[in-house]
Amino acid sequence: MSLFSLYFYALFAFVLFGLLLLSKFAPSKLHLQRWFLLLASLAFIAFASWKSAVVILLVSAVTWFCGSRKSRHFQYAGIVILVFVLCFYKYADARTLSVIVPIGVSFFTFNAISYLADVAKGEAVRADFVHVALYLSFFPRLASGPLQKASDFFSQIDENRVITKEKLSAGMQIYFWGLFKKLVLADRLSVFVNEVYATPAAFSGLSMLLALVSYSLQIYFDFSGYSDMAIGVGKCLGFELPVNFSMPYLSQNVTEFWRRWHISLSTWIRNYIYIPLGGNRKGKVRQGTNLLVAMTLCGLWHGASWNFVLWGFLHGVALLAHKRFSSWRKKRGRDGSSMGKVISVLLTFAFVSLLWVLFRAENLQEAIAIYQRLFMLSAGLHQPYLWSFIAIAVFVITSVIVIIRNEGKAFYPILDLSRFTHLTAFFVFLGLLFGLCYTGGSPFIYGAF
Repeated sequence: MSLFSLYFYALFAFVLFGLLLLSKFAPSKLHLQRWFLLLASLAFIAFASWKSAVVILLVSAVTWFCGSRKSRHFQYAGIVILVFVLCFYKYADARTLSVIVPIGVSFFTFNAISYLADVAKGEAVRADFVHVALYLSFFPRLASGPLQKASDFFSQIDENRVITKEKLSAGMQIYFWGLFKKLVLADRLSVFVNEVYATPAAFSGLSMLLALVSYSLQIYFDFSGYSDMAIGVGKCLGFELPVNFSMPYLSQNVTEFWRRWHISLSTWIRNYIYIPLGGNRKGKVRQGTNLLVAMTLCGLWHGASWNFVLWGFLHGVALLAHKRFSSWRKKRGRDGSSMGKVISVLLTFAFVSLLWVLFRAENLQEAIAIYQRLFMLSAGLHQPYLWSFIAIAVFVITSVIVIIRNEGKAFYPILDLSRFTHLTAFFVFLGLLFGLCYTGGSPFIYGAF
């Protein structure tokens, strides 16, 4: 079940109404709210596959049991089991073994691992089964995140849900902005990108360049759109989910990019892979090794192919190179000019976009063929796809607004729907959303991970 189907809207309305009743007539019985949300989340999962619901319950049981023990050996054993579960579903041949990959398996196993690691370090309380199961299965962020620390989520489900008009208004606007990103921008860009990547030999180098930029925008609008939808739904229900994107393509370097792109995953990798390996505490050589290992594992998490491994490794190399360059520039007291910062943004976007080819191509051979046609400006079909330019214009305009109003950091332009002009603007936006949306159907890109 996606976050924009009729079944989801029916479930959301049911959950919202149920929480309103519980918060009004049984505000002190928080366990009823937790059970209600857990059952609703399991219904969301079971609609896609009842086997997925069984798997997440079993994972919840293992996580709860290992987390409830006082010995750290149980937490470490639980982490090993969770890594095995993740590897089995992500890397085993599902068709040969006749297994169904559970919805959101990467995200709920990562959340489970972080919970056990935090318990082992004394940074999270040992929770009961309902807390753990709800934490792992919470339906707004199940399929594609964002990842969330257990302590943050537990603190929210241990207080009475406060659902207000302001939160409903803000959540609804954030949700529809995410839906606009997905259906109007990302899905329409996918038409052109899919066509070019299906037959790269037929297109010219300039068309490949346009497809390169289009895919960069597609994956951003697709994934950040889903995150916005999840955040919006959570806010309507009284939850605050972590922001997952902060205008990553305005980054001046790769380090800044990973602080702005898929923030919850970047933070997870830093806290549960990079720092446990030693981080930057054991010299520059060890730091570089840790960084390369962490980013290569990040690539491998996305898929068991050389494309993803190379994608992650090259990002690790870029991060390492930037750390060395930053250290050199700091020693010499150099600071970039305004024009230098603009050039840095463009170069970072170019680098990230070039590596997205590895992410999108089916295999290394296809990626190499695309690079060849791109850099050699090969002859072929010229296809100036209109929606690519529309998406570029939308991105540039929103970037300018963000830079002027919030110094380059993302924010949600929440309207006051009690005012007639704001309400009119909101309905005009909805008209554009439903009038321009792509109805051909395109799955969430990160739903596959």
